[in-house]
Amino acid sequence: RTTTIMCIVSNTTCDDNDLKLCILSPQHLHKAAELAADAFGDNPLYASICKDDDVASSSILDDASSSFRQRRRFLCWLFERNFRLRLGTSANKALYNENGELIACFMFVPPNVPDVGFLDMLRVGILMAPILFGWGVVKRF
Repeated sequence: RTTTIMCIVSNTTCDDNDLKLCILSPQHLHKAAELAADAFGDNPLYASICKDDDVASSSILDDASSSFRQRRRFLCWLFERNFRLRLGTSANKALYNENGELIACFMFVPPNVPDVGFLDMLRVGILMAPILFGWGVVKRF
């Protein structure tokens, strides 16, 4: 079994003494997904999953930034569901500053956390990906 690690950090600055590491709270799932989408949006792996021809067929916009915006939209959606799959476990970690703002997050799935099953994917809506984003993206994922 493979351990999954994903780490995302915002561009917020703060003192090390003001940081608090804890389990990612459900109300911050979307913000964590946005951080992850921003961090991985120009990653070649995700760029190959979300190819420009898929974006062109699913978007009324046809400029270069449209490709990145569509990829970011897909990744935000995907990462939010991935974080949601691990709610209630110790896998989703977050770093908050003294104001309670999410500034970093990561997912570390230890061996004792159960694998994700079909019903779990159905519950969080991951199986809606082909309907929302097309088969091109899904078959490469």
